[in-house]
Amino acid sequence: MTIHLLALALCCLILAPGVRAAEAVHIGGVGYDTVDPGQPFREAARPAQDWQAPAPGRSEQEAGMIAYATPDPGDFRPWSVPRPKERVDSLS
Repeated sequence: MTIHLLALALCCLILAPGVRAAEAVHIGGVGYDTVDPGQPFREAARPAQDWQAPAPGRSEQEAGMIAYATPDPGDFRPWSVPRPKERVDSLS
């Protein structure tokens, strides 16, 4: 019995360096116990935009932006150029 326990302990010591404890990871201020490495992130291709942004008015130049609304507010793309028909005078 003692020899079996010694053999088991020896096997554990030999295999232990290959086993690493998972470290906690923080992403965007959220803590995760473990993270599956998975596939690397690949940005989706940006669709071509075949329209010109409207020329900004005085208040838009002062603000540094053109306020606009799209049919789907969840489809926000920071590189997107607003269409002239999407321009709004105020945000509600």
